[in-house]
Formats: sequence, structure tokens, C-alpha cells
Amino acid sequence: MSAPPSISTLTRDSNRELLSVLSSPSSHRPALAPELILQILSDPSRWIMTWNDNIIEPTPVPYTEDSRILLRTPPLTARSVSLLRKVVFTMRSHDQGWSSYPTNHGTYENTWTWFDAAVETKSVEAVQEAHGDIDSLVAGMPKPLDSPNVRRRHRIQSNRHAVKEAENYRITIDRGQEPLDDLKVGDQIMLIACARYPGWVNTIEAAGIEIWGEDDLNERAHFGEGAHNIQNARMETREPDHVMEDKRWVDGSRPWGVRNAIRFLARKSKKSDFE
Repeated sequence: MSAPPSISTLTRDSNRELLSVLSSPSSHRPALAPELILQILSDPSRWIMTWNDNIIEPTPVPYTEDSRILLRTPPLTARSVSLLRKVVFTMRSHDQGWSSYPTNHGTYENTWTWFDAAVETKSVEAVQEAHGDIDSLVAGMPKPLDSPNVRRRHRIQSNRHAVKEAENYRITIDRGQEPLDDLKVGDQIMLIACARYPGWVNTIEAAGIEIWGEDDLNERAHFGEGAHNIQNARMETREPDHVMEDKRWVDGSRPWGVRNAIRFLARKSKKSDFE
């Protein structure tokens, strides 16, 4: 069973409120400079979970199967590639609970059940042809066993040797670490369960993927009694260099929406539209 994707709305609302406060002068201080506000909003404590999925049913992967894709993300868009900062993989699992090597029992030595994180590459054209507008893609895509386009694959966690009880693992991979060191538009991030050699079984009780990234504040952000949103801010303060900045999304640079939101709020505060 898969859970629907969720958005960390509490943090996003907090970021909007912080942006409004920092961009508006008060009786105690002037409005902060846009560059400083960008640094504050880029701090890891302000990152939001933009997508997640999980399985919560027993899933044995025997050595005869070798490996199975448990979960995969939708193809990454230019926006998600730009904003992504880390991916968290969670597993609750154990092996078959026995082996012929008692000296290794309870250790991570000579263990042959494990998990890989991988990146599958698809061309943007193929994704658009199969699914339409790439920016409208949502979670819940099929999870086939075959993955001929895997570009990068990296072991992230092994089960302890010959342990019957399931154990919890939470592995965080930052942007720039293998296998997330060369993400492109159309890529899909996968969690793969593996087992090798006769008798070995990777038993998964639950598993999940979380994508965390910077908040570009482009969704339903409301400030002050005027209830102006970020989209209005972008339209009202559009500048000639916006095309160049939008193109740099795929290179991991800061999205254009927050900069213009700050400019918009600064202008509105000068007009006394905000307290």
C-alpha cells in the first residue's frame, strides 16, 4: 500500500510569515536586505518536504530475485531539480534470521541483504510524450521491476547478519553526494531492495522516500490584508533578467520567485500596505 504524497505546509506557512516580517520595516529595525533574507530562507532549517511515498506491507525479496525496485519518484522537473537539497530513505527490515556463519551473527560483516539508492534517466522528450506536460506530473507512477536506464546506483544500508527482528534505518543523502551528484530533468530517484546467494532473503516491513528542498514560496502565499500571492508579486515586479534566471533553474541556482517576492514586499511596505 502506498501513501499519497504530502507537503510540509506548516514549514511553508512559517516561511511565508518570516518573509513578510523580514521584508517589512518596523519601529525597531529597517527591512532586511534581500540578499540576507535569501540566506535565511536557504538555511536547512527552512527546507520543506516536497514529495514522499512509502510502503507499509511485508515485502520479501529472495536471492532468486536479486533486486526489486520498492519505490521511485516521479520524473524530476526543472523546478524540482533546482530546489532539491536532500533525499531521505527509510527502511524497516531484516534478513532471513539464520546463516552458517555464527561468528558474523548480529554484525554487518558478510551480510548479503541490503538497499541501493539509484537514479534512472529518461529523456525529457520521452517523459513528455508519455505523460504530457512534465510540470504536471504527480506521484503514484508505476514501479516496474526492470529499469534499463539506471545511470547511478549506490549501496546505502545493509541488514545485520542473521537477525530475525526488523530494525529501523533512516539514511539521508545530500545533494551532490552519490548517487545524487548529477541530477537532470527527467531523472527518477529509486529505492531498491537486494539479496544475493542461496538462502538470503531481504524482508522489508516498511520503506519510504522523502524529498526535501528549498521553498520558492510560489504556492498560495498570502501577505497582509491585501492577500497578495507570490504569483502576483512575480508579475508586478518582472524585470528584463528574469528569463536568464529562469534558465538557471536546472543548474541548481536560487529560483526567481523568492527574489521578486522580496522586492514586491519591500515596495508594498514603502506604501504602508503592511505593518
